[in-house]
Amino acid sequence: MPVSLPSIIQEQLVQPFKYWNNGVQDAMSYQNEMYTYVRSYSQENRLQAYSYACDMAEQNIKSCITCSERGYKIWVNLKCVSNHQLETHQNLNFSPAFS
Repeated sequence: MPVSLPSIIQEQLVQPFKYWNNGVQDAMSYQNEMYTYVRSYSQENRLQAYSYACDMAEQNIKSCITCSERGYKIWVNLKCVSNHQLETHQNLNFSPAFS
């Protein structure tokens, strides 16, 4: 099955919200999909952000990147992660190709 590359979205186009999962979590919706926040990168680390999201895509985890003048944020589709992964974030912390 071909890998679906992560989308890059202007941050002002998404709808941010918060949800409860053993604490308040950041999330956003875009085009009828909901995503949970994973991590941020500065503008200087654009390639690392994209590499990190591509690493997730290779593991069949749908993600996207939002960009703003402050930098880049990685988000994972809530349909792609289990409650346990959300609680622990263990399986969301991939080793990116660039460190």
